[in-house]
Amino acid sequence: MEATLIRKLPKVELHLHLDTSVPVETTRKFLALQGKPVPEPLEDFCVAPAKCINLVDYLNRIDTALDALQSPEAIEETAYLLTKALADNNHIYAEVRYAPNLNIRNGNSVQEILDASLRGFEQGRKDFCVEVGTILCTLRHFTPEFNSLVSELAIKNRDKIVGFDLAGDENQPGIIQKALFDKIHAAGIPVTIHAAEAWGPERLKEALDVLHAVRIGHGVRLEEDPELMKRVIAEQIPLEMCPTSNVQTNATHSFATHPINRYLKAGVAVTVNTDAYTTTPSDLTGEYEVLVKTFDWGFKEIRQTQETAIRNLFVSEGKRKEILAEFQRRWNNVMEEPVISGI
Repeated sequence: MEATLIRKLPKVELHLHLDTSVPVETTRKFLALQGKPVPEPLEDFCVAPAKCINLVDYLNRIDTALDALQSPEAIEETAYLLTKALADNNHIYAEVRYAPNLNIRNGNSVQEILDASLRGFEQGRKDFCVEVGTILCTLRHFTPEFNSLVSELAIKNRDKIVGFDLAGDENQPGIIQKALFDKIHAAGIPVTIHAAEAWGPERLKEALDVLHAVRIGHGVRLEEDPELMKRVIAEQIPLEMCPTSNVQTNATHSFATHPINRYLKAGVAVTVNTDAYTTTPSDLTGEYEVLVKTFDWGFKEIRQTQETAIRNLFVSEGKRKEILAEFQRRWNNVMEEPVISGI
């Protein structure tokens, strides 16, 4: 199965960060507009190598893009351009996340930052026919007080966002943020948590039992706890897996050792995502292309993981049915093409 064919297939994505998806030239533009130095070669400061030392090393590669994302204009343009990139991969819908308290160094409020991203996504929807749902992030190494800027923003803008997340260095336990996530849960905002990526499965268990998670970001190391894996399968808790990023951050040694195929065969609710479009130079077409080559995936596995993603979107049941119907319509159209139907 070639990339050109995979690109034609309709797609939905659950795990994608806005601030790791800033095009290099957009970073250059907004650094210059803010009078900040532009390190060269800029791509080396924006794109992580195929192998980082660890997750923290990977996260440090985001700093230059974040320096550029310190204005509503930069956020709005990045959101718009990401929507275009999603359309280029035949996305129907994607949930995009970021932490707006990382974008207020120039004095803007988190509300101004959120509003800017929503304007960019809305213009992208109009121009490219791709819908984006916003997930707001908090970070493990920030104090609950600083993270409360984002949790209060989420509750105030409940009708404008779809979910809430905890990301960052897993060396920091999530229980520190428990009171904040209790409020998010009480407000009826669904939660996804980065867990069992750079740390063991105890972070995943904490996400479920302490932080109200209904989805897990990455979950690479889940299999280290067989009992927890049984629970995840029984409860069909979805994993937002990002193969290329997971190899980059050394969450797994290589694509061949990535557990995604083992999990899928065991009955885990696996979904496939990119994590980033720039820091990880990837798109969903590329992710599936790697899985096809590494594990001999075909239409069955692609459709299964995509429909799992649709079932676990942070949207209303009516919206989910609408997206599923559009996915099935587009899928069937591709399958009816002569070159496909003759396979």
